[in-house]
Amino acid sequence: MNPVNKLLKNSTLAILLAASGASAVGGAIWILSRYTKETPREEVILGWLEKNEPEPTTFSPDVNDREFWDAQEGKPAKKDPPKPEELVAGTTTSQRLMGVVNEGTQQELAFNSGEWIPAIEAALKQIVDCPWSEPIQGQEFTDLHASQTAGTLARTLRALEPKLDPSVREKTLKAIREKVTGPFLKDAETYQVTPLRWGQDMCPWLEGPSNWTAVCINNILYAILATEPDPKVRAHAIALAESPLEEYLGSAEEDGYLSSGMRYWNYGFGNLMILNERLSKATGGNVILSKNEKIKKIGAFKTGWLLWEKNDNEYFPLFADNNNPTEKRVWLDELCSRRLGGPQPGRAPTAALDGGGLGALGDLLCWLPTEQRSGKSKEPQESVYYASAGALVSRHKDNKTVLAAKGGSNSEEHNHNDIGSYTLFREGETVAGDPGTVIYTSEGFSAARYEGDVMSSYGHPVPVVGGHLQTTAKSAKGEVLSHTISPEKDEVVYDLTSAYKTPGLTLLKRTVTFEKKGKPKLTVTDEFQGTTPMTFETPVITEKGKMKDGLIDLGDFEAKFKGSMPIEVVEERFWRDKTPAKRIAAKTSNKAESGTITYVIEEKSN
Repeated sequence: MNPVNKLLKNSTLAILLAASGASAVGGAIWILSRYTKETPREEVILGWLEKNEPEPTTFSPDVNDREFWDAQEGKPAKKDPPKPEELVAGTTTSQRLMGVVNEGTQQELAFNSGEWIPAIEAALKQIVDCPWSEPIQGQEFTDLHASQTAGTLARTLRALEPKLDPSVREKTLKAIREKVTGPFLKDAETYQVTPLRWGQDMCPWLEGPSNWTAVCINNILYAILATEPDPKVRAHAIALAESPLEEYLGSAEEDGYLSSGMRYWNYGFGNLMILNERLSKATGGNVILSKNEKIKKIGAFKTGWLLWEKNDNEYFPLFADNNNPTEKRVWLDELCSRRLGGPQPGRAPTAALDGGGLGALGDLLCWLPTEQRSGKSKEPQESVYYASAGALVSRHKDNKTVLAAKGGSNSEEHNHNDIGSYTLFREGETVAGDPGTVIYTSEGFSAARYEGDVMSSYGHPVPVVGGHLQTTAKSAKGEVLSHTISPEKDEVVYDLTSAYKTPGLTLLKRTVTFEKKGKPKLTVTDEFQGTTPMTFETPVITEKGKMKDGLIDLGDFEAKFKGSMPIEVVEERFWRDKTPAKRIAAKTSNKAESGTITYVIEEKSN
């Protein structure tokens, strides 16, 4: 975004310029003249494209380059195509049709038989008339699915261009432009000077920090670079994308912490790294997003946030919409290694092993070298602390037991009301703590999001004060009062007061201490103070634990409550999708103006 447009997008400044007369307008003209003396960004990009990619292309060549495609490893098993007459609107879905296009493209690139072309063309004829997105307020818009559809179809059109009927190809190109790339170019220009709105504009995700921005722009630029014959259009698109991509970086903190967790690091940041490779290839290495220092910090987040690794499965804290295990993205480790200096994966990524369909990722994996890598993942650090969110990963000396805890706010991307939450892991299994996410439904992204147990604070190991759960608000923050990292133990002290609207509450302090020598031991102490008597409770969240002889039996661990006043322990059940979980809570027997409840989760004695 150029300096003038960036200033004028701020409505306050626009009103000021309009009201203040000639002097202010003269100042704006002076700024504009300073800016226009420089070569416009898209002209610079155009020069790079004309030198490196004068024609539309992708990472890999088309089907006629048999030397390239015959050398690819891990070819799919040869399959017979469906009959074109079976692919009729009303008898199949757009997902089924896209599956035919994907499978057929793989078959043709691998075997060059021509047998799948009729089925691919029949599917394309139907896809162009199917909705590519779920409408918002009755309007179809350019969403995640629509952008991915555009990228995948663009790959097929480019890869199989010598074989496809020109009329089918043109009709598909028209649909890509009308549904995706055209709206992007229009809205990206509007974005430079005025805000976009959900339910009204086709690409509202250009505004603000979100995974959508990285994912959609990756797919859309990939489609434009693959299909648009005019290099000026391609250069214009790249230039328009640069400012929204800067906004995407706002989804992470300055120290690289990503509140949405590893699921969305893989998704959003993964798409950014694919786009990084695509733009670098198109411009001869002149547009390299990964030179940005914040991108380097976000890239390092995975190493710091990793709890446990086994084969191709990785385990991370379950905060926000995350679950375990997470399948390792070897291709993403490879890109981070190449561009950001991260640890090398133990093997080279390949399309056969790492999937990705036939969109931008599948194409990238065909293009990357496939030599074996000797590097191994970096050894995890004993303790990692992200000050931006009071987020801690603390690793016991046994290299089996790990604690993750967080502060943050209740206005995060893919937010759960979970300030002060933690999870205690043993070799990838949850001993106790945050239950993770549930299967996505439309209710989970509506006003009803926090009515369920898992996304509200009820299903998290955080207090209930005076009958009040945590509130959903940017002002609800877990302020860090202190933190200590030492060889013996790690400790974080949070002020959780702002997360509760309990009348009379003046202080809610949580102290989380993890002892890393001797037996693994987690101690959680909650202290409350108020101006009026109130009830107070704090729970242990577990999937398999059960009460036994006054203790909570957690398998290899056990937990015990202790209060500064009389307490009672209540066991309740809630549901994480179809899996039951238990909420074993210590409650004050009577109302009080102040008090403390502590519990210890400790490895059992042999």
